[in-house]
Amino acid sequence: MSLCCRTTISGHQRLLSRPPIVVRCTGSVDSDMVARFTRDFGRAVASGQKFIPVVVSSDGGELVSAIEIVAAIKTSPVPVATIVNSEALSAAALIFSAGSRGMRFVGPYATIMIHQVALAGICGNAKTVALESRELQRANDDACRLMSENAGKGATFFADMLRKADGDVYFNPGQAVEVGLASCVGTPHIETHIDVQLKLVAPPRWSVGARVLDVGPSTGGARGTKRKHASGARDDDSDDDSDDDESED
Repeated sequence: MSLCCRTTISGHQRLLSRPPIVVRCTGSVDSDMVARFTRDFGRAVASGQKFIPVVVSSDGGELVSAIEIVAAIKTSPVPVATIVNSEALSAAALIFSAGSRGMRFVGPYATIMIHQVALAGICGNAKTVALESRELQRANDDACRLMSENAGKGATFFADMLRKADGDVYFNPGQAVEVGLASCVGTPHIETHIDVQLKLVAPPRWSVGARVLDVGPSTGGARGTKRKHASGARDDDSDDDSDDDESED
């Protein structure tokens, strides 16, 4: 009789035929980017990947769109690695900072820039302009607070930095690591590891008649031990071989 053999593949078989899903945030940060990100990020989560790489390459855009992407990253069921090889400016810098701690990679020639939030088209009477100004300040404070939280800094760390600079603040890769926006300098690569092992699985114990066959070592002497008699059997009917040998002598 031939042995029964089977092959078991641990993990998701999708990686055997397809590469891992990489989500890209490229171009302007707007509703179109949010739509693309939501579609690709959802596919990556459903694929069962242990982490999701998000490549950021953008000169910025709408704060509300960036916050929507950041919210998806922060609530991801698996870690998210953010990678910037060229530039992450303004709202894109906020997206980059949302990567999981220790998984934010900045290329050796990349640039990261932050600045005060701007709202285009502010107009109207004095009261309307004042309301818009307060909303602008609130949005700026929230963005700076969120970025500070992502970087592991105090709540006003980046707000104070922007106030002192009174303009755009640029970070080279080393500086991005110093302020906590990036985890390390360099671009990672992704490897898929497939582990195949051959194992011999021991059979279960089998009961045959009145005896028990066991694959383990015997503990009952040279001839082994017999099972106990069923309930009601007489103990003095034992057919011990040693007694028979003595009687014959």
